[in-house]
Amino acid sequence: MLTNEKIKEIITATAENAESLRRRPQKCGCFHCLRIFSTTDLDEDNIYRASSGQQYSVCEYCGHDALLCEDDLGGAAPFNEETLKMFHDYAYAY
Repeated sequence: MLTNEKIKEIITATAENAESLRRRPQKCGCFHCLRIFSTTDLDEDNIYRASSGQQYSVCEYCGHDALLCEDDLGGAAPFNEETLKMFHDYAYAY
């Protein structure tokens, strides 16, 4: 079950996800625009390099760095739009 604490833990762990997204083909999704796609759709154009040296993968569709892979969930929840919506609601709560 995904609690707010677990969602925060996953978001923190995947903050610098550029390399993890390229490890193997898998489902990937953006918890900003809620699109689901394959990590194989990402390429060098989807890597943002911050001045600090950190690398982030950004969404193919909306350009936000709110990506999550199926592996990132570690079986805590199914990888679907509903789960992405939970991450969206947590991350963008106003």
